[in-house]
Amino acid sequence: MKFEVGQQVDGASTEFFVHEEAIARLSKPLNTLLRGDMQESHEGCVKWEEVSKETFERFVQFAYTGDYAAPQAVQREGGTTETNRKSDQISPRDFPEPQEVPPDTTFLVEEDLEMWGSGVSKKKPNKGKNSSFFGAQEAKPVDTFRRLTFPLPGSHKDLEKTCEPAAFDSDMSYSSVFLGHAAIYVLGDFNLIDSLKAIALHRLHKTLCYFILNEDNAADVINLARYAYSEEGSEGMPGEQMGQLRKLVCNYMATNGVELSRIPKFMDYMAEGGQVVKDFVMLAVGMK
Repeated sequence: MKFEVGQQVDGASTEFFVHEEAIARLSKPLNTLLRGDMQESHEGCVKWEEVSKETFERFVQFAYTGDYAAPQAVQREGGTTETNRKSDQISPRDFPEPQEVPPDTTFLVEEDLEMWGSGVSKKKPNKGKNSSFFGAQEAKPVDTFRRLTFPLPGSHKDLEKTCEPAAFDSDMSYSSVFLGHAAIYVLGDFNLIDSLKAIALHRLHKTLCYFILNEDNAADVINLARYAYSEEGSEGMPGEQMGQLRKLVCNYMATNGVELSRIPKFMDYMAEGGQVVKDFVMLAVGMK
């Protein structure tokens, strides 16, 4: 099956050839798209113009192996170099035979997504020294965010150890990391692939837990929020309903609200208004 992706995102389409079975087994909508009485099935070609080639590569890697390679941070100054772009690519255009995956990966329906991220671990926070990942001497608001739970689906529990992000580097930009996880989540949401959504949320949460916010890198968080509240990242949620991606992002901003309020870039973003401001305020005052 041929996929043409990235026209709207990358400025040019890229062709990928993948095994129909690897994609069709992920969800009922994809099975219908590739094997039903639809134009894509008859023509043997699917056009996803709004999906970047990097996101599609991760999506196909997940389809073949049950996992995807996390995006990499890039140097903050100088932008994304050619070396960085090459290191972010994970597979060739023609993919091999898919590996065998757990039986419940097919049309997997996990626990109610509305529950994910809504609970806080019942463990009491560590009140001693070094309570944070980076040796903070006392509990900070971000510790509340760290105690949120975004569990991996049962068939992917073995990925827990691979979900730990690399050590934080203040010289790196994490926009590509945040947006990479967010984009694969949205693709999974659009195609009703609950297991992929769970993995993406879990990894995005882990990465945000390791992230040390400051004025220099606040733009990384703002870029993530912009994406989550854009049409592409809307998760199909009507009106003022907060989807899981938005809830995760707003939880992070709310638990870091004091620090963010001191950063001009963030306050300029809030001044633009919109649903993100409503959700941020509601979470910040504990009403959601």
